[in-house]
Amino acid sequence: MKYTCVGHHSRENGFAWRNAYNLTHQTSKNNSDDRAPSSLMRAFHTTSVCDTTMANTPNLKLSICLATFNRANFLAITLDSILSQLNSDCEIVISDNASTDNTEEIVTKYASQCNRLRYMKQETNLGFDRNFDFMVEVARGEYCWLFADDDLMKPGAVLTVLKALRTDYGLVLVNGEVRDANMANIRLDSFFGVDCDRVYASNEMDRLFTDVGACAVCICSIVIKRSFWLGRERQRFYGSWLIHVGVIFQTSVPGNTLVMAEPLVSLRLDNKRTWATERFQIEMINWPSLVWSSPLSAATKRRFSLAEPWRRLRYLLALRAMGVYSLAEYHKSVRPRLRSVRESAIPIMILFLTPKLARYFYALYSFMSGAPKSPYDARSTMFPKCAKQLRDAPARDN
Repeated sequence: MKYTCVGHHSRENGFAWRNAYNLTHQTSKNNSDDRAPSSLMRAFHTTSVCDTTMANTPNLKLSICLATFNRANFLAITLDSILSQLNSDCEIVISDNASTDNTEEIVTKYASQCNRLRYMKQETNLGFDRNFDFMVEVARGEYCWLFADDDLMKPGAVLTVLKALRTDYGLVLVNGEVRDANMANIRLDSFFGVDCDRVYASNEMDRLFTDVGACAVCICSIVIKRSFWLGRERQRFYGSWLIHVGVIFQTSVPGNTLVMAEPLVSLRLDNKRTWATERFQIEMINWPSLVWSSPLSAATKRRFSLAEPWRRLRYLLALRAMGVYSLAEYHKSVRPRLRSVRESAIPIMILFLTPKLARYFYALYSFMSGAPKSPYDARSTMFPKCAKQLRDAPARDN
């Protein structure tokens, strides 16, 4: 795999701007080191903008793996929150999923300022899951902190995580606060809702999932041992948007898991995300499938998801009221799973309602059945606890 690299520029008395030069490096196919490109890495053509002094860097403690796609307007502030915290124990790896905006221009400028930033631009969009898998493959850290391109690290976050990693955890789940789309108001002080750090043994998967649950879908909360990730089956989660949850709860976590109480990241709520069009597939199909294919107890599974929630009138009505369920979702996600013509009655009937009528009928259904009054709560198979917290918590300034 060929890399086009931008050279190192020293950083003294603030950021120094220098001219970049190009270097083409052919990675040896016979490299026997465990960090040599795998079959996944060799399968894709990647243009990499990186620091040449990092090429022979010994193993690091932490790699911050940041995936991005057409988020140039958010990326700069995200990088500003991270780069000043990097030290000799860590690096940041950015994989650009074939963005068509000016992401490359922005990151290249940051690469010229920071000697611990590696930037790789995919020639084709790998998808959310394969992009993160790729970054863990190329990471040099013992641990990988998965990160989104529109969220922020709070001051001192990296140092706090590095301190926690002095203990040989298999997994660390980082807490975060939830803010509005403009990052101006705090909507939720604690994503996990815990008031002290908690440690879970390898055989406490049900307890961990019960306490943390679907909040683990937040990619920025995941700090995972690289060997743990690479030792798990990953390809079956490609296209699910949930590879990180699938890797973690596939079987017992090797070693203890730390859930941190202090919020170290600020999560951007209600941002227009690239998976918005996949919302029905993710919440009604992929998430239940992941939960019910896990080794969790049946009681824990039922607590977090029905096996096929899309078959229930309550969920379809709520999703239609929110504009999430349409004819496109029916053809893509529902119709292929119907076992008879009779089973198509409710899914098709719901489609005849406009979202406005669906809200009216949902209110009537809620009154008669005692279901949650908010359609958002009704469809929240992934975030039942957070949905209630966000609904009840008033927005407030910093």
